[in-house]
Amino acid sequence: MAKFRRSFELLPSDIEMIEQALRREIAANNTLAGAQEQPQRIRDLNGLLGKLHNQKVFYAQVHDTGTPAG
Repeated sequence: MAKFRRSFELLPSDIEMIEQALRREIAANNTLAGAQEQPQRIRDLNGLLGKLHNQKVFYAQVHDTGTPAG
């Protein structure tokens, strides 16, 4: 039986395209009729978009003391 891959090699531009496609799909399903018919699909798409966001590593400049700049 086939197994799922545990990791993928995607470029940041690939992930950006996926996020844009998800946002367009959410917007298309978020019409008045679509929102009433497919609330679970909209929640699932938002959940997937959140998972992608949570896996990103954001850079923060750190001073010599170990505290973030800003």
